[in-house]
Amino acid sequence: MKKRSENEIFKFNVKNSKVLIIDDSNDILDLISSILTIEHFIPIPINDPIKAVNLVNKKIDAIILDLMMPGMNGMEFLKKIREKTELHHIPILVLTARLNEQEDIAELFKLGANDYLTKPFFRDELIARLKLHINLKKKTEKLVKANDKLNQRNDELLAAVKREETLNEKILERTIELQEAYKKIEQLNKALEYSASHDVLTEVLNRGAILSYLENDIKRAKRLKNHISLMIFDIDHFKAINDNYGHLIGDFILKKLSSLIKEYIRDIDLLGRYGGEEFII
Repeated sequence: MKKRSENEIFKFNVKNSKVLIIDDSNDILDLISSILTIEHFIPIPINDPIKAVNLVNKKIDAIILDLMMPGMNGMEFLKKIREKTELHHIPILVLTARLNEQEDIAELFKLGANDYLTKPFFRDELIARLKLHINLKKKTEKLVKANDKLNQRNDELLAAVKREETLNEKILERTIELQEAYKKIEQLNKALEYSASHDVLTEVLNRGAILSYLENDIKRAKRLKNHISLMIFDIDHFKAINDNYGHLIGDFILKKLSSLIKEYIRDIDLLGRYGGEEFII
């Protein structure tokens, strides 16, 4: 496939382009309208520049403007039209019957004219310049439209990135919450494991745990043909302590005794509460 050049890509069909012709001379209006019709333009002639101001809209592709007119001259018309931002892309070609000084020409362009021709004008030059400016207008409109799409796409991408960042923040927050929850669960499991194997009052191994350790150690001792030492003891007359001094004092004695024993046994020895005041080492 033959690759199209940039000029070909941005070359537009200017046929049926709407051209607003503003001139106080009906003869000039008829002449220019005839020329434009032959070239397949759609001429919109008007001899009142004040009314013409209200006719200009985005659908107008070009304006041919006489400079010297009663009521409102071309300079004043240019100011009115260029005040409207949405009409800046419409090219305005100025026709003047007199040869302007350089200062006047500069003022025309400063006010927003795109080109100018002196009367009498050459037909081919008028058409050539008109086609050039309409093509530039259509090119500008296409570029503006493409830029708007790019801006819209950019806004959509920025919004998507923002949504993703928000989602990532929520995921991170949720991850931190889950990590904290796991820590609490781990701590709770350790607490449950401890409470399941330890006596609440004395904080030594409870009956179930100490007997389980004892059973395992007996099996190990048998397998290795080693010895195992076991001590079972209780507190004499403990019931009398509870009866005479109350259960709070009895609990205090049990806790103190357990702490005292733990200080005097080895790290590898196990201490458990077998029953009320009965202990196993």
